[in-house]
Amino acid sequence: MSSCKQSSASHHSRQSSISSQSVSIAEQLLPQSTSIFHRDWLSVTAAELVSGQNIRYVDGEMPVERACEMLVDQNFYSLPIRSSPSDHRVIRTFDYSDVITFLLRILGHGHSAHEEGSIDFKKLVRDAKEVGKVPIRLVGDLGPKNLIPSLEASSSLAKILESFGNGFHHIAVTRDSDGHTIGLLNQKTVLRFLWNNARSFPAIEHFFQKTLRELNIVRKNIIAIAADRKVIEAFELLNTQGISSLAVVDGVEGNLLGNISIVDVKYVTRARSLLQTTCGHFLGVVKYEQGVESGQDSFPVYSVYPSSTLAHTVAKLIATRAHLSSTPVLGQSSANIASLPQTSQFILSPSHPAGSCGEKLLGVASITDILSFFARVAGVCDVDPNEARRKRRASSTSTATTVSERAEIVNRG
Repeated sequence: MSSCKQSSASHHSRQSSISSQSVSIAEQLLPQSTSIFHRDWLSVTAAELVSGQNIRYVDGEMPVERACEMLVDQNFYSLPIRSSPSDHRVIRTFDYSDVITFLLRILGHGHSAHEEGSIDFKKLVRDAKEVGKVPIRLVGDLGPKNLIPSLEASSSLAKILESFGNGFHHIAVTRDSDGHTIGLLNQKTVLRFLWNNARSFPAIEHFFQKTLRELNIVRKNIIAIAADRKVIEAFELLNTQGISSLAVVDGVEGNLLGNISIVDVKYVTRARSLLQTTCGHFLGVVKYEQGVESGQDSFPVYSVYPSSTLAHTVAKLIATRAHLSSTPVLGQSSANIASLPQTSQFILSPSHPAGSCGEKLLGVASITDILSFFARVAGVCDVDPNEARRKRRASSTSTATTVSERAEIVNRG
């Protein structure tokens, strides 16, 4: 562990220092007030981060429609599910990716041949069309699993960063004595904690004053879809690849136009005809709806540059009201959009439209990558931002096979 930390420190010591102006801006951005005094940042425990939380569980029998209403009306990103009212452990979550799974399956898209012949799949379609109510547990069994690793309350911040640095979005914090879940952590909560208390952690404060280029945080492998493709194709891609958003680009120049996120499916649930419109048109619909929700003419969105400081980048990720998990990085060269990235969300800067002044989408700076960086600083060498995504995709394939096998056993009986 110490060797990884020393190697990281040695690497960054060789980087050139950023300009005094950038440092000044970064120092001004860092919050002045903190909730704790100077201490070793790695002495923070999971229990401290979930202190005072009151988990709002939902039952697996809750209808999908009601769960969707909760996600939208209460601005939740996910709902924790437990196996029974007496159970105090989170078994999985229901989120917008499950809504997409449900919508695609009902419309006859995105399912495998194994699923189509399964009893569970037929029951889902029948209940949706005849009864109008489908339990969220059934939808969860068909799509990629929203895996939630668990950590004991006494676990260190290094262990937390290891899980989030590997691409997991949530962590269940359990009581050491009996394993009962006492709180849930998400990536943004931990990033916000580091941000709010950076001045209390001398060991990491200086990193916020460095640029994205110096810290090598920008990821250049991006998944994208052309603006003239249909929205339903975008959601199919999100579903099959296990990602939370993808860039929408100009099919001719490859300039960034915006992004479609799994959260945007909430607009489709109100008007399914949008699924047959183009991604370019859908971006306009989303922008209008977000403006209505925020009470402003346009919804504030942001971008950064390789020369932007980590403080500048994190400030944008933390400040936004949207479910923002990353911000685009603009530059003169284009990103590699032929390969698949980790989960990330692309937002276009209104002050720097894609393609203006020759600027193109260079990559993304995601919360996962930032937490992966801090995990390595903490001495955790073996972190892979794509691990969780691979497991979600593997669980989807495994689920389809298992469901099919159950159907074959019942049919033989």
